[in-house]
Order: sequence, then structure tokens, then C-alpha cells
Amino acid sequence: MPDGPAQSVINILKKEQEQYTSSTNIKNSATSSVTIPEKVTTTTGSQNESGDWVVVETEKSPPISRSDPEQDAYEELKAKPESFRQFCKTIDDRIIAFNAQINNKKQQIVTLSTEATQGNCWPGIAASVTTSGGTTRSTPSITQTYYTNTTYNQDRDLLSIYTTMDGPNPNYDAVNPFDPDSTVGLAATNSGYGRANTKDDNGGANIGNARLDISSTLADHNARTISLVAPFRYYFGAGVAPDATNTSVTASRCVTIQQTIATLVAEITALRTQRDALRTDLNTIKAEKANKDLAAWGLISQQKKVDAQKTSKASIITAITNLSP
Repeated sequence: MPDGPAQSVINILKKEQEQYTSSTNIKNSATSSVTIPEKVTTTTGSQNESGDWVVVETEKSPPISRSDPEQDAYEELKAKPESFRQFCKTIDDRIIAFNAQINNKKQQIVTLSTEATQGNCWPGIAASVTTSGGTTRSTPSITQTYYTNTTYNQDRDLLSIYTTMDGPNPNYDAVNPFDPDSTVGLAATNSGYGRANTKDDNGGANIGNARLDISSTLADHNARTISLVAPFRYYFGAGVAPDATNTSVTASRCVTIQQTIATLVAEITALRTQRDALRTDLNTIKAEKANKDLAAWGLISQQKKVDAQKTSKASIITAITNLSP
């Protein structure tokens, strides 16, 4: 069974669908069983020239006011976006949680990569030597870096959002509900808002450098000649100073680091697949939510203008009163 937010949205959509498929028209479905008369008869007493009292009946149209059914429809229209927003929030929160897991694994990869670089795991740094088989550095020593860093930023989702209309703080006094049209990062503070989500893998805040090129072959991390052609280069091995600043790293540790990083990369791919599967359906729902956001924004905006007019002449009336003898 769907949970609370999901069932609330389903109920709204079913009710709307019934209105379209019902044999009655929309106007009839929105009115109550109470019929408003076209004319209202008012009875008053009047004294004629002879001094006799006569009954005078006057017909006129009834005053127009917001009836209870209209008030219910008004409140329902205002409430619909919030029902959709609460459901979208449950999905956005799941996406945020997936991205948090992905970024945690990225941080682990960066930490392991730093250890591998500091331990001079292969590919790493090789120094110049006097002969192709030599193990003594030439003077002055020339070093060459063979490894490649991959910049890791956080995974995140981006929200397309009309902040005036469907943001956390809508502005009902604005002239244009579609201005500004913003793209912002999905976060706890705007979860459930916006009209569409877009994935932004590796587009967030910087985490650090990843090493995705570490060799999985144990022998590669042992000392050996790299270049047999002058200028000769010799790799002094994992954990050997001065190329390695962390001398506790061994060749076997380098292989373990590589295997752990490979596992984490595979786990990130799996998490992204689960996360991305949510987005298509979510965006379908958010598109419908945007329609209801616009309807509610227009309704509330107009009502605020009407309410403002109710007291717009108060200062003038006060001024006239003050000046009257």
C-alpha cells in the first residue's frame, strides 16, 4: 500500500480524473445541493398619502459572496501543491541519501589514493640513474611522475525551480511567477520543491584527487628499471624514500588499495543506477506539481490584491474624518 504522502497525491489525482469522466459537468460537480435563487423578494411597509399602510414587495438579485462550496474549493486548490510537495520530498530525500552514500565512498577513494601516492605505488615516481640497470640516482637526480590524478567532486542533483512561484519562500507580490528561473543544488532546505531534477555527477564541491590507475600486479610495485633508453629511469619501489613519503606502504598494500578502490567504484556505479531510476517518475510528478503550484500562486496572489483593496482607502477616510468639522 502507498504511504501517507503517496496516497494523498493518488486521492487528488483520482478525484480530478473522476471530474473529467463524470457525466456531470465541472460546474455542477463543484456546486452544493443548495440552489441560489435568481431573485430575492424583499417585503416592506409603506404609508401612502391617505395615511394607510400598504405592503410593498421588491425583487432584486441576491448579493454575491463566497459560499461554503466555493470556500472549500479555494482551500482545496491551495492545499494541492503541498500534498504533491510532501510526496516529492520523500523521493528527493532518497536521492539526497543516495548521493551522500556515493560521496562517502568517493571520500574513501580519495583517502586511499592519497596513501597510494604518498607510498609511491605504481604508477608513481621514477628517478634518473646513470645506467639502464643501475640503482643509484644520478646527480643531479631528475624525477618523472607517471601517475594520473582524477579530480573527485561530489555527486548531486540540480533543481529547475521558479523560486518566486514554487520555491520554499514564494513571492505572491511578484509580477511574473516565472522570474527568476533558477537552477540550484538539491538540499534538505529545498527538498520537494522545483519542477524537475537533473543529475550532476561530479559537479558538486571538491572532495580531492582519486587514483584510478594503480596497478593490480604485485611485481609492478617492486623496484625495477622503467626506461632502458637514456635518460634512464629507475623505479625504487613502493615505500622507498625519498620518492615515497609514507615508507610504511608495501607492494602488497598497493594491490590491496587498488582492489578496494575498484570495489568502491563498482558500488558507486550501482548506487547511481538505483538513484537515477527514481528521477524519471519523480519528474513526471513534479511537472504536474508545477501546474498546481502555478494555479495556487495565481489564486493566492489575486486574493492578496483583493484583500489589500479592502483597506486601501482607510487612510483617505481617516484623513477626511480628521478634516471634517
